[in-house]
Amino acid sequence: MVDTDDRLKALAVQFSRLPPEAQRTVYQRMIAQGLHFGQFPVVARPHPEEPLTRASYAQERQWFLWKLDPAARAYHISTVQRLSGDLDGAAIEASFRLLMQR
Repeated sequence: MVDTDDRLKALAVQFSRLPPEAQRTVYQRMIAQGLHFGQFPVVARPHPEEPLTRASYAQERQWFLWKLDPAARAYHISTVQRLSGDLDGAAIEASFRLLMQR
Protein backbone atom coordinates (compact mmCIF):
# COMPACT_ATOMS: atom_id res chain seq x y z
CA MET A 1 0.00 0.00 0.00
CA VAL A 2 1.34 3.45 -0.95
CA ASP A 3 1.52 5.98 1.88
CA THR A 4 -0.46 9.23 1.43
CA ASP A 5 2.72 11.30 1.95
CA ASP A 6 4.44 9.32 -0.82
CA ARG A 7 1.54 9.97 -3.19
CA LEU A 8 1.53 13.68 -2.39
CA LYS A 9 5.29 13.86 -2.94
CA ALA A 10 4.94 12.07 -6.29
CA LEU A 11 2.25 14.56 -7.35
CA ALA A 12 4.40 17.49 -6.23
CA VAL A 13 7.36 16.17 -8.23
CA GLN A 14 5.18 15.74 -11.34
CA PHE A 15 3.81 19.27 -10.91
CA SER A 16 7.31 20.75 -10.56
CA ARG A 17 8.30 19.23 -13.92
CA LEU A 18 5.40 20.78 -15.84
CA PRO A 19 5.95 23.88 -17.98
CA PRO A 20 4.63 27.12 -16.42
CA GLU A 21 1.45 27.24 -18.53
CA ALA A 22 0.53 23.69 -17.57
CA GLN A 23 1.27 24.49 -13.91
CA ARG A 24 -1.19 27.41 -14.08
CA THR A 25 -3.87 25.14 -15.54
CA VAL A 26 -3.35 22.49 -12.87
CA TYR A 27 -3.34 25.16 -10.14
CA GLN A 28 -6.65 26.60 -11.38
CA ARG A 29 -8.19 23.12 -11.37
CA MET A 30 -6.88 22.51 -7.84
CA ILE A 31 -8.49 25.72 -6.59
CA ALA A 32 -11.77 24.77 -8.28
CA GLN A 33 -11.71 21.49 -6.34
CA GLY A 34 -10.93 23.16 -3.01
CA LEU A 35 -7.29 22.00 -2.86
CA HIS A 36 -4.32 24.19 -1.94
CA PHE A 37 -0.54 23.94 -2.16
CA GLY A 38 -0.17 23.77 1.61
CA GLN A 39 -1.32 20.15 1.40
CA PHE A 40 1.67 19.16 -0.73
CA PRO A 41 5.30 18.74 0.32
CA VAL A 42 8.02 21.03 -0.99
CA VAL A 43 10.20 19.19 -3.48
CA ALA A 44 13.66 20.03 -4.77
CA ARG A 45 13.92 21.42 -8.28
CA PRO A 46 15.06 18.77 -10.78
CA HIS A 47 17.98 20.95 -11.94
CA PRO A 48 18.73 23.50 -9.16
CA GLU A 49 21.58 25.04 -11.13
CA GLU A 50 19.13 26.23 -13.82
CA PRO A 51 17.03 29.31 -13.08
CA LEU A 52 13.26 28.78 -13.15
CA THR A 53 12.61 32.01 -15.02
CA ARG A 54 14.46 35.21 -15.65
CA ALA A 55 14.43 37.57 -12.69
CA SER A 56 12.59 40.85 -13.05
CA TYR A 57 14.63 44.05 -13.14
CA ALA A 58 13.55 44.78 -9.57
CA GLN A 59 14.70 41.31 -8.44
CA GLU A 60 18.02 41.71 -10.24
CA ARG A 61 18.52 45.08 -8.51
CA GLN A 62 17.76 43.56 -5.11
CA TRP A 63 20.21 40.74 -5.78
CA PHE A 64 22.90 43.19 -6.93
CA LEU A 65 22.45 45.39 -3.84
CA TRP A 66 22.55 42.36 -1.58
CA LYS A 67 25.79 41.19 -3.25
CA LEU A 68 27.31 44.63 -2.57
CA ASP A 69 26.41 44.55 1.11
CA PRO A 70 24.78 41.35 2.45
CA ALA A 71 24.49 42.85 5.94
CA ALA A 72 22.51 45.91 4.80
CA ARG A 73 19.08 46.28 6.30
CA ALA A 74 17.69 48.85 3.86
CA TYR A 75 15.05 46.49 2.48
CA HIS A 76 14.10 44.64 5.63
CA ILE A 77 10.54 45.49 6.47
CA SER A 78 9.38 44.88 9.99
CA THR A 79 5.90 45.37 11.25
CA VAL A 80 3.79 44.72 14.30
CA GLN A 81 0.21 43.58 14.23
CA ARG A 82 -2.09 43.92 17.19
CA LEU A 83 -4.72 41.21 17.33
CA SER A 84 -7.82 41.20 19.45
CA GLY A 85 -10.08 38.41 20.56
CA ASP A 86 -9.45 34.94 21.87
CA LEU A 87 -6.13 33.35 21.00
CA ASP A 88 -6.33 29.93 19.35
CA GLY A 89 -3.08 28.39 20.55
CA ALA A 90 -3.63 25.16 18.61
CA ALA A 91 -4.05 27.07 15.33
CA ILE A 92 -0.88 29.08 15.96
CA GLU A 93 1.08 25.97 16.85
CA ALA A 94 -0.18 24.19 13.72
CA SER A 95 0.83 27.20 11.60
CA PHE A 96 4.36 27.22 12.98
CA ARG A 97 4.67 23.46 12.52
CA LEU A 98 3.74 23.83 8.83
CA LEU A 99 6.28 26.64 8.44
CA MET A 100 9.01 24.52 10.02
CA GLN A 101 8.14 21.57 7.76
CA ARG A 102 8.63 23.77 4.71
